Amino acid sequence: MPTHYDVLGLGLGATRAEVKHAYRRLAMRLHPDRHGQAPAGDRQRAEDALRRLNEAYRVLRDADRRRAYDATLRPTPLVIPGTTVTARPRPMLWGFRSAPPDGHDGLHLWATGATDLSPLRTVEPGRIHCLQAGDQWVDDAQLLHLVRLGLQVLEVPGSSVGDGGARSLGRMTSLRRLSLDQSDVTDAGMVELLTLTALESLNLRRTRVSSEGIRLLLDLPSLRAVWVPWHVGRRTRRALRQLRPDVALV
Repeated sequence: MPTHYDVLGLGLGATRAEVKHAYRRLAMRLHPDRHGQAPAGDRQRAEDALRRLNEAYRVLRDADRRRAYDATLRPTPLVIPGTTVTARPRPMLWGFRSAPPDGHDGLHLWATGATDLSPLRTVEPGRIHCLQAGDQWVDDAQLLHLVRLGLQVLEVPGSSVGDGGARSLGRMTSLRRLSLDQSDVTDAGMVELLTLTALESLNLRRTRVSSEGIRLLLDLPSLRAVWVPWHVGRRTRRALRQLRPDVALV
């Protein structure tokens, strides 16, 4: 059963602004006016998806309701020798973009106190759809252990990942959502990410990436949203939007 976070295509750590932006973006795509001429079955699926979207937003936009809801998402332990992670089976990126194409439930992992991700090399490719491991111990070397996992979502905010780690990220061609917020990547790392043709959203909020790095990323065909570094001004953002009006620069 998809969670409200899945419906919005967000991770558990999403900010209130990210929740609002995701809701507005998906609500526009699912609005009845955009499906009036579609076959009856497609219209019904859009209506059902919109109802789920509205309910997800109703819960997650309110701090008290969200806190109570989060308390119900209790992960069960998944034992991987040599590290400490928790996991709960669930389909990732469920909603308008749909579940993983193989149709089976994947695992959403939170690294909790681990200092080495090398044991994840033993996990069968495709079993883990999302990994959240944001901390200073996650560096370029740690990302090498994740290349063969077939991840669709990777969130490493606050990590020590730099341009060397971006080379490993460029090999994770199944990625659809990537968060590098408060990491050490620069424009040079953005060049390495140009192989991620399936990437839909990228969080670069507190990084040193410049407008030139963002401009490079706009060549990615599936990209729909970029959380732009704070130092990229409004005028520059407007200019970048003209290059790709279909990409939200948040």
